[in-house]
Amino acid sequence: MSADNYWLIRRTQNGFVPVMGFASDDWKPQPRSDAPVFATPDEALDSVIDEYAEYGHSIDPECYLDDADWAAKLETRTSLLEDFEWLLQQEDVDARDLLGVVEHHANF
Repeated sequence: MSADNYWLIRRTQNGFVPVMGFASDDWKPQPRSDAPVFATPDEALDSVIDEYAEYGHSIDPECYLDDADWAAKLETRTSLLEDFEWLLQQEDVDARDLLGVVEHHANF
């Protein structure tokens, strides 16, 4: 079992959730549906601050976005994922196609 764990406070549509991640993973950990939800990032952090984590505890910068910026980020993330899913179902997809999707969304 890996000991490269850390706690990250993530923002969800309902509030703030502590999630455990592992530095050896190549992705940001996602909140579980049964995770406790808190009203503020600090409350979420307080709930896990005494739990051991080799790589520490932190609050994701997304937690500090205002509601309008958070909604825009969520919309862009959803649209980007939908575009990737569609593109990856097509034949003859290469890295330039994927880069085009990223560049398109970066211009918003």
